[in-house]
Amino acid sequence: MVAGLHGKIQEIGSITNIVGLYVLNNQSSKSIPTALPVCVLCGSNENREIQVGVRFNSHLVVRSCNSCELVFVWPRPTPEEEIEYYKTSYRNEYHGSVTPEKTYNKSSVEAGERVKRMTPLLSSEMQILDVGASSGAFLNTVKSQVHSVMGVEPDQAHRSWAQTQLKLDMVRDIPELDKKRFHLITLFHTLEHIPDPVTFLRTLAGYLISGGKIIIEVPNVDDALLTLYKLPSFARFYYQRAHIYYFSEKTLLNSIQIAGGLAKITGIQRYDLSNHLRWLITEEPGGQNYYKDIFHAKATDAYAEDLIKAGYADTLWAVAQF
Repeated sequence: MVAGLHGKIQEIGSITNIVGLYVLNNQSSKSIPTALPVCVLCGSNENREIQVGVRFNSHLVVRSCNSCELVFVWPRPTPEEEIEYYKTSYRNEYHGSVTPEKTYNKSSVEAGERVKRMTPLLSSEMQILDVGASSGAFLNTVKSQVHSVMGVEPDQAHRSWAQTQLKLDMVRDIPELDKKRFHLITLFHTLEHIPDPVTFLRTLAGYLISGGKIIIEVPNVDDALLTLYKLPSFARFYYQRAHIYYFSEKTLLNSIQIAGGLAKITGIQRYDLSNHLRWLITEEPGGQNYYKDIFHAKATDAYAEDLIKAGYADTLWAVAQF
């Protein structure tokens, strides 16, 4: 699905190019309708408006399918619009100028958490592929526990840094994998950007060894600040130009099943009690660990556990078998 496209799109970042490479190879507007709000999962055109305007775009409308409950932005960007957006606006809006080394340092702690979470699945014979590997923080963290690791990273600067500094095996895009197959493919905060998530998952499943798994991490649209506390300022922050889809446990499972997989989905709470309190007080982001000297770790952990149990975690973690 994601073919080699050297010279057709600037190499400016991991998710930037994963999406850019995807849309360049799926340019038929027939598959991404713009005239009527049609659900990409169930095909229904019955949906309701949730919010007008999202972060970085005041014209997009957030809608929810009345049939399957998938939440999406509308109008869905055309392939040409997606390419232009990721070439010109995305990185400045979200990240600014970030070096590969800074990306690696910023990602290392969370990479460790991800490896810890998937430890029961790992074995010394396992071959892992990370799609959107960036500077290789996850691969570098997990490589000592498995047989081999490989990354897909279209951004030249990040890919080259991972190759030279970490000695990781990296390719620019998916077709370069050729006949390679993997026991485990990881997809961290990428699926919500992809215009056709079901087709994307089917394509990745083709690179799995029989019985292999895909781990998917995405934001949860049932986030407590959005659905439990119903904070309007958070909704204006949460819905954003770069995310085409907003998955719940139900719609993520539905996407995986339509793609031909079976999955177990659990919640993860990445943002702590302090973050939520600061949102409620200031209606702005940036409160992570703000009250760490006041609240005991047990209180923070208990809060996170209760949100997860109640279905209000901010992130979903799926282990899908194809």
